[in-house]
Amino acid sequence: MERITMERMKELYPDEYLILTDCVDNGTDIIEGIVIAHSSNVDDINKVSGTFKGNTAVWYTGELLPEGMYFL
Repeated sequence: MERITMERMKELYPDEYLILTDCVDNGTDIIEGIVIAHSSNVDDINKVSGTFKGNTAVWYTGELLPEGMYFL
Protein backbone atom coordinates (compact mmCIF):
# COMPACT_ATOMS: atom_id res chain seq x y z
CA MET A 1 0.00 0.00 0.00
CA GLU A 2 1.24 3.45 -0.79
CA ARG A 3 0.87 6.76 1.01
CA ILE A 4 -1.32 9.21 -0.91
CA THR A 5 -2.50 12.77 -0.37
CA MET A 6 -5.98 13.70 0.76
CA GLU A 7 -6.64 15.27 -2.63
CA ARG A 8 -5.83 11.96 -4.33
CA MET A 9 -8.03 10.07 -1.86
CA LYS A 10 -10.95 12.31 -2.84
CA GLU A 11 -10.31 11.46 -6.51
CA LEU A 12 -9.95 7.70 -5.95
CA TYR A 13 -12.71 7.29 -3.34
CA PRO A 14 -15.36 9.99 -3.89
CA ASP A 15 -18.01 10.17 -1.16
CA GLU A 16 -16.54 7.22 0.74
CA TYR A 17 -15.44 6.57 4.30
CA LEU A 18 -11.78 5.62 4.63
CA ILE A 19 -9.72 4.01 7.34
CA LEU A 20 -6.23 5.48 7.22
CA THR A 21 -2.97 4.51 8.85
CA ASP A 22 0.51 6.03 8.91
CA CYS A 23 -0.99 9.52 8.58
CA VAL A 24 0.94 12.76 8.27
CA ASP A 25 -0.75 15.89 9.58
CA ASN A 26 -0.04 19.57 9.95
CA GLY A 27 -1.23 19.71 13.56
CA THR A 28 -4.85 20.24 12.54
CA ASP A 29 -5.61 18.35 9.34
CA ILE A 30 -4.50 15.05 7.88
CA ILE A 31 -2.35 15.72 4.80
CA GLU A 32 -1.67 12.17 3.62
CA GLY A 33 -1.82 8.57 4.70
CA ILE A 34 -2.29 4.96 3.65
CA VAL A 35 -5.85 3.78 2.91
CA ILE A 36 -6.38 0.37 4.52
CA ALA A 37 -10.16 0.15 4.02
CA HIS A 38 -12.89 2.10 2.23
CA SER A 39 -16.64 1.95 1.74
CA SER A 40 -19.56 4.18 0.85
CA ASN A 41 -21.39 2.68 3.84
CA VAL A 42 -20.28 3.93 7.27
CA ASP A 43 -21.63 0.75 8.88
CA ASP A 44 -19.06 -1.29 6.93
CA ILE A 45 -16.29 0.93 8.25
CA ASN A 46 -17.60 0.74 11.82
CA LYS A 47 -17.65 -3.07 11.64
CA VAL A 48 -13.99 -3.39 10.61
CA SER A 49 -12.43 -0.36 12.29
CA GLY A 50 -11.73 -2.22 15.53
CA THR A 51 -9.80 -4.96 13.73
CA PHE A 52 -6.86 -2.72 12.86
CA LYS A 53 -4.02 -2.33 15.35
CA GLY A 54 -2.04 0.85 15.87
CA ASN A 55 -2.93 4.43 15.05
CA THR A 56 -5.73 4.76 12.55
CA ALA A 57 -8.14 7.48 11.49
CA VAL A 58 -11.55 7.46 9.81
CA TRP A 59 -12.15 10.14 7.21
CA TYR A 60 -15.04 10.90 4.81
CA THR A 61 -14.12 12.23 1.37
CA GLY A 62 -17.47 13.91 0.67
CA GLU A 63 -19.34 16.80 2.22
CA LEU A 64 -20.86 15.98 5.62
CA LEU A 65 -22.95 19.16 5.74
CA PRO A 66 -24.73 20.82 2.81
CA GLU A 67 -22.89 23.82 1.40
CA GLY A 68 -23.58 26.95 3.42
CA MET A 69 -24.35 25.03 6.63
CA TYR A 70 -21.95 25.06 9.54
CA PHE A 71 -21.59 22.98 12.68
CA LEU A 72 -21.00 25.04 15.82
